[in-house]
Amino acid sequence: INDSVAPTGTRTDAPGRWVGEAHWPSASIAPKTFQLGGDHGLHTGSAPAGLLAICSPQSHGKAGGEWMGTGCVGEHPTDQRLDDGSALVFDSLVQTESFDVLGAPVLKLRVASDKPVAQVSVRLSDVRPDGTVTRVSYQVLNLTHRDSHEQPEALVPGQFYDMVVKLNDCGHRFAAGHTIRIAIGTSYWPMVWPSPELATLTIDTASSALSLPVRQADAAAVQFPSPAHGPATPISQLDPGTVRRYSSQDHVAGTTTYVTEGIGGLFGEGILRFDDIGTALSHSLKRELTIADNDPTSAEYVLTQSYEMGREGWRIRIDSVTRMRSDRDTFYLTGELSVEENGLLRAERNWDQSFPRDLM
Repeated sequence: INDSVAPTGTRTDAPGRWVGEAHWPSASIAPKTFQLGGDHGLHTGSAPAGLLAICSPQSHGKAGGEWMGTGCVGEHPTDQRLDDGSALVFDSLVQTESFDVLGAPVLKLRVASDKPVAQVSVRLSDVRPDGTVTRVSYQVLNLTHRDSHEQPEALVPGQFYDMVVKLNDCGHRFAAGHTIRIAIGTSYWPMVWPSPELATLTIDTASSALSLPVRQADAAAVQFPSPAHGPATPISQLDPGTVRRYSSQDHVAGTTTYVTEGIGGLFGEGILRFDDIGTALSHSLKRELTIADNDPTSAEYVLTQSYEMGREGWRIRIDSVTRMRSDRDTFYLTGELSVEENGLLRAERNWDQSFPRDLM
């Protein structure tokens, strides 16, 4: 169960503690319900009703970090205040006692859309006493998949639907003095491809509630022995690598571009040589994801990569560029790949494919 930490993109450790449960679902975990209020509050009792609308800019999600991170620098979600300004935000009172959440938070929503295809992004966050906001869990749901991923159904514009958004499982301690926050948006770029049209969602707060899986306090701790490591492969770093993650906003075009650039891949390990076989390996990439705030069909993803492997008298290089874009009805994917051996072109391949969106 993680303790609250400052929302930084790079984290070298995760303070907290391990816990154990004899059975799952666990009898030591019980739901704690917060009613969404028309006053933008999370209430443990009755709450004022309201109909609240949201149409997030398409760049909402810029503080989301990587999907399924693997420990690379800069990949964690950053301060959620960057996205909270373009979402519907609901805050609890400041917590007077600490408590632990273990499992999947659930948000029950009654929601209507003005378009037949729309998505909702939900973030559960920890508002720290200094005002910084750390994401605890999240989920994005294509509302045409509200009942089934296998049999999606278009929405009837203007009609209210009751649905359940199950957030990712998490273990987190909300400390005394902190505030619980739910933020609801209509996009989550660049992690999730946008809906085909700019959609406005209306939330009926009287029929919407957050359920947190709260674990009873106990003193039991789980202990693990020190990890065992096998012998390390002898490796030399021939050239240091770098990783950059940044976003830029074009105030003339109204676009936002997110860039990940790595010499040595996402881990930035540079050029490495496996000393026992004298073989060097390098991987460089640049990801560029661009979108206009008022146009979901403007989304474009360009991935440029280069791989090199070689030793004395032999060198292989693979270069590729992949592009993705879409309109209201179709996804378009193009790609180019070339392979060189000792500086001579050995193979080339090009792709140009399209796929129906099918309520995506």
